[in-house]
Amino acid sequence: HQIGYFEHVIQWLEQWEALNPHNRHGMLSRETSGALSHTLRALIELSQYLFEHLDFKYVLIGQFQTDYLEYRFSL
Repeated sequence: HQIGYFEHVIQWLEQWEALNPHNRHGMLSRETSGALSHTLRALIELSQYLFEHLDFKYVLIGQFQTDYLEYRFSL
């Protein structure tokens, strides 16, 4: 059900972006919006690959993060 939720968020984001492309006041920046959409699409595709090709029974999406990478670069 999480994949369906992500797909719904992507659709909502695309509709929100299409509302007023010339006035971005109160909206996400184009870069942030693009990064969010890209990240959600990547999580969907990765999860589907793990389920369909590697026979995973479940995927802990919350474990995909960059905290350790960010910590490393902050040193």
